[in-house]
Amino acid sequence: EDHKTHISTKNIVPLQHIDYLDSLGCFIDFSPSESTQPNISIQDMNTGQIYYTDKLLINSSFKCKNYRGSTPFVEIENELWITIVHKRIKNPKNIYQIKYDYFLLIFDSKIVNINNKITIPNKCIKEILLDINSFEKDFIYITGIIVLDKIFDENNNLLELEILFSYGINDEKSGISKINLII
Repeated sequence: EDHKTHISTKNIVPLQHIDYLDSLGCFIDFSPSESTQPNISIQDMNTGQIYYTDKLLINSSFKCKNYRGSTPFVEIENELWITIVHKRIKNPKNIYQIKYDYFLLIFDSKIVNINNKITIPNKCIKEILLDINSFEKDFIYITGIIVLDKIFDENNNLLELEILFSYGINDEKSGISKINLII
């Protein structure tokens, strides 16, 4: 299949825009098979027509470079986007011998013109390791994210984030946690 006209059928995460996009859907395949950079696609949700595809930029110096998408990309003020990505690793201390490491990523934006101007994520500008070690024998798998609050300085730089995230615990239980991050 032509990657320019096909959106991945697995491991895609949606974009959550501040402004409603009517019948357009924006999706990111964070770990496409043909590339080391995530794909972003915009399509008509009624017809399936692809209007736009591109790559997100993640510098090779970021540790999250080979991680997978975990949560939707959420647009926040000042042309920024956030998401959480994961990497599965072996952990002999866990009942299932696995655990997940997570990064919260912050992306800047760019504008594309598809009938109107649409803001989409562009380049990863910061990664923050999420230290989630409160589950000694269990693993958690983060699936959802909601931004509760954000604080910017006088120059509109992001200083703090308060987020709520949902997750599964060992595929048997679920949880919701609130965390505050100093950026």
